[in-house]
Amino acid sequence: MKLVFYSLVLNHHQVYVADELYRLLGDYYAFVETAKCLDNQGVTEDYSTRPYLIHSWKSKKAYQKGMSLALNTEVCVFSGHEALPFEKARMRNGLFSFDMSERILKRGWL
Repeated sequence: MKLVFYSLVLNHHQVYVADELYRLLGDYYAFVETAKCLDNQGVTEDYSTRPYLIHSWKSKKAYQKGMSLALNTEVCVFSGHEALPFEKARMRNGLFSFDMSERILKRGWL
């Protein structure tokens, strides 16, 4: 089974889970960054060279790889507004997906 996470940027909140998933799944795991994050304030480590990381914002080829994964992977997890193009393409095909977000709970249950 292949698992792909789509999120704005790989950061210190996600990297340890991502590293462990890669350790367990190897090439059956990928993390797709959906945008370049300009605010690296407080960052003490560079995560950009992780072998499972795809920078979909860097080039058309990288974006197409992220889209291909969205359309051909068994399970995808999406987080954030920038992941919507990938998520929408996947949902049009009725593929198994998860959407995760903490933002809807930040102001309480509406």
